Amino acid sequence: MLTATVDFEAHNAEVRRVWDAYGSGRPIRVPMILGINCRFTMFNHEANPRRIQFDDYVRDPEVMLTRQLEHQNWVRRHVRQDAEMGPPDKGWSVSVDFQNAHGAGWFGCELQTLKGEVVDTLPLLRDDARKWEIIEAGVPDPFSHGLMARNWEFFDFFSQKQAEGFEWEGLPLASVTPTGLGSDGPLTVACNLRGAAEFLCDLAADPDYARALLSLVTEATVCRITAYRQKLGRPARTDGFSLADDAI
Repeated sequence: MLTATVDFEAHNAEVRRVWDAYGSGRPIRVPMILGINCRFTMFNHEANPRRIQFDDYVRDPEVMLTRQLEHQNWVRRHVRQDAEMGPPDKGWSVSVDFQNAHGAGWFGCELQTLKGEVVDTLPLLRDDARKWEIIEAGVPDPFSHGLMARNWEFFDFFSQKQAEGFEWEGLPLASVTPTGLGSDGPLTVACNLRGAAEFLCDLAADPDYARALLSLVTEATVCRITAYRQKLGRPARTDGFSLADDAI
C-alpha cells in the first residue's frame, strides 16, 4: 500500500481507466479505495509532525483545517488505491470533522477527548427517570443545538479562509463542507445517547422506548440533512449519502 515514489500521472491515468470501465459495466478489475480519515495519521505518525491530539482538533478550527491538509497531502503521496494521487488539480476539499461524535453531540452529549484516543461522547440518558425527556423535547434545532452550533462556526471559519485565498502547498481550498450531511446511523446514535448496554437492554425490556428513541433519531436526522441541503443550495434528493451504523 505504501510507496516512496509514485508516477502520479501514470497512476491517475490507470485509475481513470478502472473507473471508466467499471462505470460502463465492463470492469477490468475490482476498484479498490481506502476509507482513511485523519484518525489514521493522528497518533505518532509522520503526517502529524506537530503531534496534534483530538482535544485540540475538535476545539480549534485552524488546527482542524491544517491537520486535515497534512493528512490529505500525505495520503495522496504515499497510499496506492483507485483514487487520484499527487497534488489535487483544483485544490483541496476539507470538511468540518467531529468523527463519529457529531450525531450524539448534536443532541447534547458531551465530547470526550482522551489522549491517544479518537474523540467520543458521554451518554446523556443513562438516568432512567429522565430517559423520556429527549423524546418529549423533539427534534433539536439543526443549526444551534449542541455540537451543531460549533459545526457551523467551524464551517464559517473554513469558508472565510477559502474566501481569503488561503493555500496549502501552493494550492487553494476547492471546497469546504459542514458535518451533518450524513449519519452515523440510528442505532449507533441511540447507543451513544443512552449507553450501548442500556439501549440494547431497552430493546428487550422497554421496546416502546427503544422504538421511540430510534424514531426520534431517524426523524431528526432527516430534518437535519434536509435543512443543511437547503442552506447549501443542494437538491433535496440525491442519489446517495453517507450512512454508517457501526453499532449494528
